[in-house]
Amino acid sequence: WLDVVVIGDAITGKSKMINNFMDTLKLEAYLSGENSRKTGIVGGIQKLGDNWSLSWGVIPLNDRRLVIIDEASGLSVEDIQELSQMRSEGILSITKIISETTTARTRLLWITNPRSGKQLNDFYWKGVDALKEFLPIQEDLARFDIVCIAALEDVEDIHQICNTPLMDEHQLNLWRQLVLFAWNLAPED
Repeated sequence: WLDVVVIGDAITGKSKMINNFMDTLKLEAYLSGENSRKTGIVGGIQKLGDNWSLSWGVIPLNDRRLVIIDEASGLSVEDIQELSQMRSEGILSITKIISETTTARTRLLWITNPRSGKQLNDFYWKGVDALKEFLPIQEDLARFDIVCIAALEDVEDIHQICNTPLMDEHQLNLWRQLVLFAWNLAPED
C-alpha cells in the first residue's frame, strides 16, 4: 500500500483534482485534516454505561482501500507521529482499558499546504523545506513512498482549464475495475 503526500501552494488545484478523482472512481474515504483528530482517524475507546467499547476510525475501517486526508496540515505533528506503526506495518493496536489489534493496510493520500501558510518559493529548498515544516520528524517523513510538489508557478491558471467531456458509466466502471485489479495484485506481480 502506498503512502503519498502532495504538498503545495494554495490555489494550485490540489483539492479540486482530488474531488474530481473521488467523483470519478468512488473507491475512497475522505477526511479533512482541519476537522479530524487521531481518535476519528484510528479509533478510540468510549464508555457506554458500565462497559467499555472500541470504535475503529476511518483508516482501519478502510483496510486495503484508499483514504484521502485533505488539508492534512490541520492535523498536529503529534497526531501524525502516533500513526507511525500503522503506516509502516499496516497493523493498528489500541491498548487502553481494553486492547484490540486490526489490520490497517490503507493507501493514504495526504494533501497539504505548508503549515506556515508561506508559498513554496519562500522556502530556501522549496518543497523539501515545506515538507520538513509539515512533518519535521525524519522517521515519519521516511514513510512516504511518493512526494509530489505543486508550486503556484508550475500550475497553469486552473480557471482556464477546459472541461473535458465526462466519461459514461461504462467507461468509469472500466477504470474502477482496473484500479481494483491493480490493488489486488500480489507484491511479487
